[in-house]
Order: sequence, then structure tokens, then C-alpha cells
Amino acid sequence: IDIVLDHEPLSDEARSQLETALRRALNTVDLTDVLGQLMRATNDDERRRALDVGDALREAVDDVREGYPNAAFTVDSLPPATVFANDLLDSVFANVLKNAVVHGDRDRPSIAVAGAADDECVTVRIADDGPGIADDRKSVVFGKGAKGLGSPGT
Repeated sequence: IDIVLDHEPLSDEARSQLETALRRALNTVDLTDVLGQLMRATNDDERRRALDVGDALREAVDDVREGYPNAAFTVDSLPPATVFANDLLDSVFANVLKNAVVHGDRDRPSIAVAGAADDECVTVRIADDGPGIADDRKSVVFGKGAKGLGSPGT
């Protein structure tokens, strides 16, 4: 689809339909990846282990940056911090970063990633320059099981 979009003369309607098909195909791939990760994470063989939060964040930023080259990522201080988790930690970070890009309203969205840690707590901050969520919608959006229109629900 990308090749056709980039190299073939298309009517506006045909271009729109192909872009919709591409978006849906990419959402299907993402959803399939997430389902696979969830299945692995709930498998008894997928045990939690010590993971470095900074490494997981850097890997997620690199993965998302590759898929969204128009986005500008800034990674600030990520102190060494180990948490007890499974591979879903990477997926959570990647999902939040992707949402920051996809739901932004700029041609070149900016996303800043930072972290802090003490003896008992690790704090990760991911901020973007998107429009944000209206206060009256936050309880709905951040409620358990909530997902946006057209979201595969990751």
C-alpha cells in the first residue's frame, strides 16, 4: 500500500481509501503484537524478573522513534533503577509513547521522557506537546478498560 501511495497517481477518494486500509492494517499488526505479548505475559513460564527501567524506556523510545521518524524524542535523566516485572513493561512504555505521537496535533510532535528513583519508588515521566485531555474526560479516558474511538484497546 505504501508503494502505491508513494508512486502512483491516485484520485483523492482512492488515496483516502488506501490510507484507511493502511491504517487499519497497521492497527491489526499492533493489536496482534499486543495480544501475543499478553499471552506470553500470562503464561506461567513468563516469570517476572529484575528489569532496568532506563533500559526498557530507551528501547521503547528507539522502537517508537523508528516507526515515527517525524516525532522528536528527548530522553533526559534515567537513573539506574531495577523493578520486578515481565516483558509487558516494554509494551506499556511503547504504547504510551505511540499514543503521545498518534494523538498529537502537530506535524512534528515532541515527546520528553525522564525518570527518577529512590530506594522505594521509580517515577517515569512522559510528556508531549499534544492537546491533552479535557478535565471532564479524564475519568472516562483513564478508567479501567477505556479506549479511544478507533483504538485497538492496547
